[in-house]
Parts: sequence; C-alpha cells; structure tokens
Amino acid sequence: MTSEKKYKYFQTKQTANQISKKMKSIDLLRLSNLVNIFRTQGHQIAALDPLSREWGVAKVGVSNHHAAHHWVADPEAERLRTMMQPWKNVKDDRDIAATADSSNTNLEGTNINPNLTLGGFSKDVTLDTVVPTAYLSEIVGTHWVTSSPSLPLEKETTVGKILDTLWKSYCSTASAEFTHVQTSEQFDWLSQQLETHRSPTSNERKQRYKHLIRADHFEKFLRTKYKASKTYGLSGCESLLPGMHALCEASASLGVEHIELGMAHRGRLSVLCNVLDKKLGTLFDEFNDDGETASVSDVKYHLGARGTLTFKDNNNDHITNTNNINNTNTKELQLSLVPNPSHLQLVIPVVLGKTRAVQHFMRDKKREKAMALCIHGDAAFSGQGITAESMELSQLPDFTTGGSVHVVINNQIGFTTDPHISRSSLHPTSSAKGIGAPILHVNGDDVDQVVRMFQIAVAYRQKFHQDCIVDVVCYRREGHNELDDPTITQPHTYELIRQHPTTVEIYTNKLIEKGIFPKEYFFEEKKLRNEIDNEFNLEFDRSRTRTQSSITSKKKQQDIEEATDTSVAPSMLGTYLPPMPSSTSTSISNHSPGRHSQSQGQDQSQGQDQSQSVGQGAKLIRTLSNVGNDWLASNWRGARAGDSILSGHRPYNMTGVSINTLHRIGKALGPNNIKLQEKNRNDENTIGKFIVHPEVQRLMKRRSSTILKNGRVDMATSEALAIGALALPLIGDEEEKGGGYTDHPTVHVRLSGQDSERGTFNQRHAVVVCQKTERRHIPLNGIIDKCWPAELPDELSTKSSTKSSTKLSTKLSTELLENQKNNTKEKKNITNQVQETVNVTNSNLSENAVLAYEYGHSLENERCLTIWEAQFGDFANGAQAVIDNMISSGELKWKSSSGLVLMLPHGFEGQGPEHSSARIERFLSLIDDDADKAPGFTKDTEMKLRETFRRHATRSDGYGLLRRNEMYDLLASVTEDILFTNNNNNNKSSVPDRRGQTLLMKEILNPANNLNAFTENDFIKYSITWIRRNYEQHYNMSVVNATSPAQLFHVLRRQIHRPFVKPLVLMTGKWLHHHHYCKSSLLDMGPGTWFRRTIAEKSRANNMQDNKKSMFPLDEKGTNEQGRIILCSGKIYYELYHARTRKSKHGKSAKERSDATKITIVRLEQLAPFPMDRVASAINNYPNAQVVWVQEEPKNQGAWTYIQPRFQTSMKYFYRGGNGNDGDDNTLPVIRYVGREVSATTAGGSFREHVKEQRDIIERALELE
Repeated sequence: MTSEKKYKYFQTKQTANQISKKMKSIDLLRLSNLVNIFRTQGHQIAALDPLSREWGVAKVGVSNHHAAHHWVADPEAERLRTMMQPWKNVKDDRDIAATADSSNTNLEGTNINPNLTLGGFSKDVTLDTVVPTAYLSEIVGTHWVTSSPSLPLEKETTVGKILDTLWKSYCSTASAEFTHVQTSEQFDWLSQQLETHRSPTSNERKQRYKHLIRADHFEKFLRTKYKASKTYGLSGCESLLPGMHALCEASASLGVEHIELGMAHRGRLSVLCNVLDKKLGTLFDEFNDDGETASVSDVKYHLGARGTLTFKDNNNDHITNTNNINNTNTKELQLSLVPNPSHLQLVIPVVLGKTRAVQHFMRDKKREKAMALCIHGDAAFSGQGITAESMELSQLPDFTTGGSVHVVINNQIGFTTDPHISRSSLHPTSSAKGIGAPILHVNGDDVDQVVRMFQIAVAYRQKFHQDCIVDVVCYRREGHNELDDPTITQPHTYELIRQHPTTVEIYTNKLIEKGIFPKEYFFEEKKLRNEIDNEFNLEFDRSRTRTQSSITSKKKQQDIEEATDTSVAPSMLGTYLPPMPSSTSTSISNHSPGRHSQSQGQDQSQGQDQSQSVGQGAKLIRTLSNVGNDWLASNWRGARAGDSILSGHRPYNMTGVSINTLHRIGKALGPNNIKLQEKNRNDENTIGKFIVHPEVQRLMKRRSSTILKNGRVDMATSEALAIGALALPLIGDEEEKGGGYTDHPTVHVRLSGQDSERGTFNQRHAVVVCQKTERRHIPLNGIIDKCWPAELPDELSTKSSTKSSTKLSTKLSTELLENQKNNTKEKKNITNQVQETVNVTNSNLSENAVLAYEYGHSLENERCLTIWEAQFGDFANGAQAVIDNMISSGELKWKSSSGLVLMLPHGFEGQGPEHSSARIERFLSLIDDDADKAPGFTKDTEMKLRETFRRHATRSDGYGLLRRNEMYDLLASVTEDILFTNNNNNNKSSVPDRRGQTLLMKEILNPANNLNAFTENDFIKYSITWIRRNYEQHYNMSVVNATSPAQLFHVLRRQIHRPFVKPLVLMTGKWLHHHHYCKSSLLDMGPGTWFRRTIAEKSRANNMQDNKKSMFPLDEKGTNEQGRIILCSGKIYYELYHARTRKSKHGKSAKERSDATKITIVRLEQLAPFPMDRVASAINNYPNAQVVWVQEEPKNQGAWTYIQPRFQTSMKYFYRGGNGNDGDDNTLPVIRYVGREVSATTAGGSFREHVKEQRDIIERALELE
C-alpha cells in the first residue's frame, strides 16, 4: 500500500473521541514508514561486527584507507541511526547482555527517549503513546495482533514497544534483509519470526556453553600440539559449533533425516570432530602422517566424513553415542560432509547434486527428508561466480533440492584482502537477493542469536522449500592460517582482535552478570575443561605410539624383504581364497536407499573380513579404507566388489541384451506409446490431446519401426536403447539368452546439459513437447507399464490403485503377453515389474556449476548413471576446475569414486576454433597411466610368478607340475597379490574382477580340460590373463571415442556393469549422428556382445562389415604384403574408409589400386587407458607393415602425444619378439604421425581451407612409402 493510500486509510479509521495519548493519522503514517525503514535498512546500522568497527566512519587510530571506501549508508538508515542515538547510547547493543534476555530490555516508560521528531512525529508522540489495535496489522503485521510470548494480547501496544522490538530485531546483534522475498506469505512469516523473541532456557544455554567450550579447547589444543601445521581453525567464530548443533536438532525435529554438508577448510577440522564425531585419534594420526591410517592423498582439512546424530524428542541434549540410547522416542539425522579442494566454492554444486540423488533414492518427492547445508567464506561467496551459478539452480525443476541453508563465515578478510577492496556491496551475501533468498545477519560473538538465526533458517527452508542465508559476522584471531602474521597487512584490525575477549569469555561473563548461572557452576565447568584436555591428550599419546610402531614395523618389513627371496607364499598374500565354482546362482538383495547395514567407522581389517565373503552369496558393497567415518553417505563404497548388486554371475564385459528387450524399448519409443501414457493421467481433458510436432512424430515412428524390424540403428537410437535397458528390470529368460541378469536391479539414468533434451545436433529428442500445452514427455519412462508415472516407485509397493490404472495395466500387460507368447517367465512377472526413472533435462547456460552438480549426483548411489553433456566443441573448458580437482583426481584424493559420463560433442567441419575440437588432449593428459609400463607385465612380474610356482610345484627347476586343485588355490592367491602390489598407482582400494577369476577357475576345473596337471607356463598364462583383465581399474578414468552406435550402446552400459567405477569421457562426433554409414545392427547389441577397445576390419564389432555398399574385402588373417596399418579414432575412420574404397576401385593406376588393398585401418575406440595388448595383437598380424597414426587435430593437440609413447611400449612388451627389455630394438614397429601441423588454435574458420587440409590428411594417410 502506498503512503497516500495508507494516510487515507488511517484517516477513515480515526474516531471522533480519540484521546490525547492516541496517534493522529499523520503519525500513524510516519510510524508505518519507520517500521519499513527498520526492516529494509536496519542491517546497515546493526551492531553486527564483534570488533565494533564502523566502516566508512573515520575514527581515531584507524587508517583513512579503511574510511575512504565506497560503501555509503542509505540516508534513511542514517536518519534512523541519528534518531535512535540517545536510546542506542544507553542500550549499547554491542553489549551482548542487551540481547542475552530480550524480555528485560524494554525502555518504554523511561525518561530516555529517542529523538522521535527526526522520524517526522508530532511533539505529542512519546514512547508511551498507544497505537490503536485496529491499525497494528497494517503498520507492523498481523502477528502483532495475535498472542505471542513477547506480545501478549492483553497489553496495549505503544510506540516504545514497537521501537524496542524493531531495534532488537533489526539493529542489535542480529538483523535481516528479506523485503526482496518472492511472496507476501514469506515476508509475513519472516517478520513474525524475527520480531518474536524467546529467551533460551537454562538447559539450552548449558548445552550451547558445552559446545562452545569444546570448540575453544579443540582449537587451542591443535595450536599447542601442532605449532608447525596449518589447521584453519574457527578461532573468532566458535559460535558456529553451537549453531551447527542447533541447526541439526531443529532439522531433525522438522522431519529432515539426511543433511549433505559442504564447506571450505575454515573450521572443517572442528566440524569433523565436534559435530560428525570423527575420532580424535584418527585426526591426530593424520597430523602425525601415519601412512597406514591416513590412506588418502589430500590434506586433512579437505577430507570428508559421515556421522549420525541422535536426538531425544523430550530433551534438547545432543547425544553422540547412539549405542547407549534407551529411549525409543529418538530422531536420527545422518550428516555427510563432502570432501572439498582448495577451489572453495566447487563443493557447493557438488553438495546440491548429491542431495538431489539422495532425495531420489529416498523417494523424497516433497524434498523434506534430505537437505543441503553449505558453509561459505565471505570472500568466496561474493567473489566466485560459481556461487551465483549454483544458486541459480536452486529453483529449476530438474535441479532443485527443495531449498538449501547457506552459512557464510564472514570473518572480514579474504586471505589478506580487506572486504571493502574485494567486493562492491556492504555485505558479502548481496548476490543471494537475485533468487529471492532471505539473508539473516548475526554477530558471531552472540551465541544465542547465532543459534536463533540457524533455527529460523532451517524452519524457513522446510516451510517454503527455498534457500536461506545466514551471515555470521566474526573475525580470524590467527589470520589466514596459524603460520601467518596478519599484522603485516591488517595491523589495526589485529590490534583490535588482540584486545578483544574470546567468544567463550564473553558468553561466560554475560551469563554470570545476568544471573543465568551462579558462579559456582563455572567452577564445575573448569572440571569439564580438564576432562576434555585429558581426553585430547590420551588420544594424542596413543596416536604418537601408533605412528612410532608403524615406522618401526615398516623398517623391519623392509629389512626382511631385502634379506629373503622374492617368492610368494599363499599364506602371505591375504586371506581371500575364492570358493570352488558352483552352478548354484546366488540371490543378492539390494540396500535400502540411503542406508547401510555396515558401521561407518570400520577399520581396514573389517574391510578385509568382508572381502572374504565375496563369492559366497553375501550382500556386499566394498567399504573403502578411509580414515574415520566414511563420508559416502549412500549405497556406495566407490569400487564395486566382484559380487556387488549389479554383478549377476556373468562377465561384466558382456553388456549386450536380448533382442526381445530391445524390441520392448523400441515400442516405447514410438508415438503410440505417448497416447497410452496420457490415458493414465486420469485427466479426461488431456487424453488424446498430446500433439507431437510432425517432424518429431516421423522421427519416432522411424526409430521404433527400425528397431522392431531389426534394422540398423543410428547413434541417438542406440543411446536410447542403452538407457532404456539400464532403467528396465531384465526379467524372464533373459539370463539364459545371455542378454541380461536374473533379478537385475533397475538403474536411474540422469542426462543433463545445454540442449540435451532435443540434442545439440537435433538428433536425440529424448523429451517430446506437446505442441498445444508445451507439456514435456519422456518416452523412456514408459517401457514396461505405460500407466506408471516415473516418480511413483514408492507408491507401487502399496496395494491400493485406481480402477483406471488397474484396467490400463491389465490391457498393457495383455498386449505384451500377446507379443511374447513363448516367454513363460515374462508372462508371470511382467505385471509386477517397475522400471527406474529416466530424467533428461536442459540445464542453464553454465558448465562449471552444472558439471559439479552432476558429479555430486553421481557419488550417491551405484544404481545411477549420471551423464553430463557439453554443448559443442570445447565448451567444457568452462568447467576445467571441476575436471581437474574432482573428476580426474577425486578417487585418489578422497576415495570418492564416480561413474560420471562426460559427453563431449565435437566435429572438425570448418566451424572455427571453439566449435571443432573437444580438446581430447586435456583429458588424456590427466590419465594416470605410465607410458613406459605395460599393465600387468612389469619387469619382475613374470619372475615373481615363476619363483612362486617353483616353490609349490613338484620340482623347483622349472619343470615341476601342480595338480588341478593346487593350481586353483595358488592362482587365486598369487594373482591378487601381484594385482595389488604391482599396479601403477598403488590404489589399494581397487577390487579385482572376481568374476573374471572365476571363469579362469572354471576353465581349470572343467572336466573337458584334459590337463590333470599344470606346468609353469600354464600358470604364467592364467595369471597374466587375469591381471591384464583387471588393469583398467587402476587408472583414474577412461577416454572413449566411439565410432559406431553399438559401441556407444556398450560403453554406456559398461559404466554400470563393470566391477569398478571410473569416470568416462565420451567423445561424440557431430558428423557421426547423421552419417549414413554410421549405423549398427541390433545383433551387435544382442547377447554375447560387448564394448571393443579396438576394432579391426574383420572384427564382428566392425559396423561396416555388413554394409552392402562396402566393396572392399580384406584378408581376415593379414599377409606379409600389407603395406600400411592406419591407427585412428573417431569420424576420420569413415573418411579413410571411403577414400581407400574409391582408390581400390577407381584408382588412376593399377599400382594405386593395388596399394589401396594393402592398407588396413584399426580403430581405437578406447584411447585411455591405452589398450596395449589389443593394439599389439592387431599389429602382430602384419609384421612388415608401416604403422601411422592419423588424426584431424594439430600435432600438438589431439591424441598423438598420448598415443606415441604408449604404442612403443606396447610393441616392446607384446609385439612378436618383444621382451620388455630396455634398450633399442630395431625390429619393433615405429608409429608415425599424419595430421595437421602444430597450431596455437584447434582449427581455422575457413570452410574451404578446412576441406583442403582434410583432403591432404587423407591423401597422405593412404600413401605407401
């Protein structure tokens, strides 16, 4: 309401018999305006700074550098400050006692009045002037006319009462900015919460005081014991700990069951040990650099953890030991702290993505059970763009987490940069106004107000499902870290800090002064402090003892190894011994979403004990040997065990499915499927009215028809088939056909990116939009039962269902049964199957935040395939920090395995530098494989195997034998030992492929195998085979450039079915999506098929072999007359293929035609880890041929610098005659380069020049020398 309307409103309400102490209309209007000033501008004059600094006001002893800044207070705020100055001087709101008990600070009735005339009031208005109740709701809000503890209805409301409440609410040690919120309901609710004050109970203050003391002791203890170490402590913001405990308790009481927490390193150690209950001994081990315990590759203040907090319903006490709780009326809250690199804000979108995944698997559709909590630094919040990018995701339908709570530790210094020269706003949180998030400011020295603001923030999030910001204004007592001297750059500030009492001292003194506790209580508290000291010292001494023992043990072990032989005894190789193969299949159940049956704090020995159950029918997700509590709060432990829930009992590389399954998916992709699903909406107005764009409708019909007729499908269709097969529970006799798993769990698939719904190249159309209503529809969400919406899996467990849904389910089941008459098992089970959700969505125009979000989403559950798609070309470079700090190195640093897929569309088609290359060289440079080592074939591997065999064989001269069972036992032990001790990066968290091992064991024990005894060479062969099978899991990620639809199908499914988890960088060429020859038969995705790391010309995986237009038959085995072998990757294969075909048939001379037949092309589908054995196998067929690498990129880019040294290593170890010895061997093939010359940019902008260069590359590649 405008001021003019308000004035008229007050005039009409005035009564003729108004007494003198009641207000006039103009005074009511002035009061209303003053209330608005308090709410909008009060934060500018509030006593938020613990050091009482007034920025912009020149003070004696303060440098003009601080005074002459660009922050200018609003004139209305300055007028308010001047008007309230007399009152302010008496109340002194910087004194914590003023707000310790807000009910005792009312000054109405005193002779100390604020200068009300400055507010425009008439001279008759005083603090005792009564405000008519009829006007209160219009002036201050409806909550002033309802009963509340601080504003009882029976009392009259005076001007002094209103000013007193507003001053305490907005101008004391707490304030807020909230007038920018999106709805009046939110505004009214916040007004009521902020203007209603309740004094904490004695018991609440006791708990806050205990948390405060523990936080203070923790920081002091670390500074005392580890003077030379950085801890990035909370000194100056110890009130964060009571606030965190209050936030957790409030969250639990409001229905939150899980909190994903992300924070930078400031205060991280204190939160780990004092909130998540990380064991002190574990932390001290990390400080003492105990390699046996600190089995991570990052600093201790970047690590994550997980804890469970338990609260009693009838008590506010925080209980950390859940084993001793007898009261059944308790609420548990799972708290997961996500690891974070020094790129401070990168963790924020990771937390949001992980929270979204938690909500999905908890079936938390209202987004009230899982919540994101993000703790920021002030400089990072205002200075890093990813903060704004992340907050923009907060209300997007496919990215929202139902709101997050953001806490800003505003300690006034960004490293050594003062706030006023590092940001343009008074507060660091101003960017949050862009999404309408309320901002709650609080003085960090006022513990009670900090707790109150945290509680309000959680309640707001739970009620409105939107973000809320808490700005805790504090300081750093020790500077940026404990080793810095902050007086070099902030001398005056740190002189104030040196004289300033600690938060504990302030809280102690004020509580004594106000009589909240007697002085004797604090003598008892000294005893508590001594107990904390004793606890810390005990764990510290134990840690030092463990460290010393570990050093001694390692030295002794080293001496023993140097003095003894290198053979390996089974008893020394670990406790695992695989079971004898059995024909009995094992039923493996799933974990419930978001929960574990294992304790989070188990040690390495427990993990080894669990490993013994692998293959014995036990349910197992391997727990990584992390320090303290495992931070992965999910159905996830990074590396999958050999018999994990997705394993079944067949080799993981068999990723094909039955043709019947592909047909079912194909039927769902047709336009008729949309009509069936529309009927289930139970909305008669929408049935039959979903209008599909004619072009999209034709595309859907063509795709569905091609699949159902067993035609050759393109890239986009194979992608849809792969995703659909993952979301679909494979049932019936799929297993017997070799195309699926018995009781195979469904997999949630999420694909996001800019233009991902339609596809950058207009190829995908995974989301269909109604031309009339613009409603979105995802066909892959209706494969099994078209009447079940994607987000209703939890409701399907209930017996109730609507009649229309039941009828339609029966009809659809009947249709499927008619098409599958011979599949009796499917007839029995089809009506009980539920598929998982497929979510394909467009993201906002962000790479950094969205990729980090999807990375977080991929961490939560192994039953999830998360795909992020860049737009085109090198647009992924905007997220390079996420790729470097998390995706490529997260497993090594934090044991946080991710199966995230990065789809990178690209294409060298003369469209300029930014739209040509996806910069594959960047990703290849991040692979942690050694170019000089062959996987599973180090120098001493064979020697070690031979010595081990001779030690256990009948003879020790190399001619001994082993019986069948002896061979079985020895192979089981030795291969695991060598696998774990000779990998490139010593990542002992990896899990060997037990299924591959089982296959070898079956071969050994197979009665059809005539060998009753095994030789040394047999043993070497089996061992090396299994070791090579496992080599990929020792590297950090894979880089694939798929050149056929079948390869794309298999590599996507391989992400889920492999026994280990690695990120996948998937190069997807634009040209391949629409090229006529880039198609694959359904047979290439059927039973018994898998992803091929390399494709030779006569391989079954070669999609060109069935092309009727191919007129170039090649010798299957190869001959010595082969003149050249071309290694390549990507779409250039097709250009080489067609050019060679033309030359072979239409060459200018007989020699040219003959030379074309002597050229073989080998595609490298997987570039990294480099498939040395497969490449060498292809080269072995053509011993006299030249070998060239052909690429479109410039020589200093692309894969050449990665391929060249690894090719030579593969020749040294695997090529015929190669023995792996050092030194030059002139008999080994040498690879040469064909491609563009070096360049500072990826490509030019001239299409004509591009075509000319491309022809030159093809011509040189096909020239025999």
